[in-house]
Amino acid sequence: MKNMQDGSAAPYSLFARYYDLAWAEYAGYCRDLILAAEESALRPLRRVCDAACGTGVLLELLQDEWQVTAGRELMGFDLSPQMLRQARTRLPGVPLRQADVRDPFPFPGPIDLVTCMHDSLNYLLDPEDLAGFFYRVRRVLAPDGVLICDLNTPDLYRYGADRTAAGNSEDYLLQGQRIRETMRYDEQQRVGITRLEFPEGIEEHRQRAWSPPEVVQLLRESGLHPSDMIEVEEEPDGYGAPRPSGKMVYVAVKA
Repeated sequence: MKNMQDGSAAPYSLFARYYDLAWAEYAGYCRDLILAAEESALRPLRRVCDAACGTGVLLELLQDEWQVTAGRELMGFDLSPQMLRQARTRLPGVPLRQADVRDPFPFPGPIDLVTCMHDSLNYLLDPEDLAGFFYRVRRVLAPDGVLICDLNTPDLYRYGADRTAAGNSEDYLLQGQRIRETMRYDEQQRVGITRLEFPEGIEEHRQRAWSPPEVVQLLRESGLHPSDMIEVEEEPDGYGAPRPSGKMVYVAVKA
């Protein structure tokens, strides 16, 4: 699928084959957050849905951790057919649907835990879309059900854009292939545009930066109670410069 405006490939149509290598370490971090949330809930989170599940790597980690048995149910959905193809290979027997986070929830409630990780919600450029997702999550959550999601802040996109302007791209070696990442940031629109150059072609990702106060307000307005907010720590970049995290994880409970 092509972006009709600039001829670039649709997001994740090329990245899907490299995605696990780029996401595996953070997926482990997300799994640990989920296990901590279950411990805090003082009850098993039996029905778990991963929204924008990608290739299913987080669901697989949970499946391995919980050794899913009767009474535990995992499910997920994603917009990208390329990502879902890999998820279905990885997770036979796990219900997976093709759906957008802006659409009606593809699974009925009650659900004990909804996750949406790896800046998936930053693709929602309109506050009404993010608010709508939170409302839909609240509707399917069980009483005292939990939402765990992350969103990038303006700091992440400013940092990436400043590095690009200084002539420093992010280069990755995945599956023996060099992938180059450059970024620009529209401060007025608060939209970061990330360009990923693969051997097979180019993808362009447009994401809106969300500040923590905005996210907390939208969660509260939807009837979700923000119970924790965690800044994801980052290592110094390859040039020895401190790298702002720019990524916040939000834990919210159905009020």
